[in-house]
Amino acid sequence: MILPLPELIECVATGRDPTLSELFHVAGQIWIDGAPDRSAFAWGQLQPLSDDRASAIRLALAAMRGGE
Repeated sequence: MILPLPELIECVATGRDPTLSELFHVAGQIWIDGAPDRSAFAWGQLQPLSDDRASAIRLALAAMRGGE
């Protein structure tokens, strides 16, 4: 289920950069929503330097900056 992400909406609407916690929250949600069979707990089990985590963080940052 794709949930609305207020921090994403606020960053895009105001043009501000996300905080680290906002960025990681949105990245985790993007990663979880990217495959319907992923558990909500799976994001926390990824290795810190995994390609999946890095890709989700890059996508979240691009989304939160309005695609700049």
